[in-house]
Amino acid sequence: MGDLLFDHVVVLMLENRSFDHLFGYLGKGEGVGGLSPEATTNYLQPGKATTTAFHVRKGGDFTAVGGGPSHSLKQTNEQLFGKTDVGVNAKAADATLDGFVASFRATLAHDLKREPTESELQQVMNC
Repeated sequence: MGDLLFDHVVVLMLENRSFDHLFGYLGKGEGVGGLSPEATTNYLQPGKATTTAFHVRKGGDFTAVGGGPSHSLKQTNEQLFGKTDVGVNAKAADATLDGFVASFRATLAHDLKREPTESELQQVMNC
C-alpha cells in the first residue's frame, strides 16, 4: 500500500447544544431539519399548557447559569420524552421534546440550592 501520509486521525465531536446554537434555529427547508412550530415551546410541567410557557428565542449566550442542561440518561429522557421513565423500547417518533425546561429546572435547583427564576430557566430555550 505504500507509505502513509499521516500518523493519526483526530475526530472532533461537538455536543448537540453546540449544533443547536449554530444551526438549530433554521426553519424547515433550509438544508437542516430545523424547528417545527410545535417544538418551539416548553412548559414548566411537560405537556401542561396551564403552566408557565418558555419559547425558543434567538440570540442566546453560549453559557448558562449553573452547570447547564444535564446529560444523564434520566434527564435526557425527560428532555426528549417529557418523563424520566420511558422504558427500554422508547422510539424516536415518540419524543415530544417538551421536557427541556423541566429537566433544566431540576438541574438548576440542585446546582444553585434554590428554585431558579424564570429568566434562568429561559436559557435552556435560547438558540
